[in-house]
Amino acid sequence: MREPGGLRLDSRQLETWQGAPMPYFNFDLVIGEDFKNQGGMILEDTENAIDKADSLASELCIVRPELRSRGCAVRVTDGDSNEFYRTPVDPVPSWLKSSRRTR
Repeated sequence: MREPGGLRLDSRQLETWQGAPMPYFNFDLVIGEDFKNQGGMILEDTENAIDKADSLASELCIVRPELRSRGCAVRVTDGDSNEFYRTPVDPVPSWLKSSRRTR
């Protein structure tokens, strides 16, 4: 049976315009020594994953106020479980955010 409009979706469409596979990122809530999985997603690059982590931390600060001032964070790991970014759940002043990205 043909799909409507002759469209076909296959795994090759999960590639960037350069033809490289899009990476998978995992997001964890860090509470002390515990890592609580918050899910994962396929994103174009690490910059997008960092933006998603910052958004998740901001949302958690609002919906889970008990996490504030406890040193909680959102961490991002790549498909090989290597951590490459961590952001606190506590609000970070905007003047400090820009300097953290350059590291």
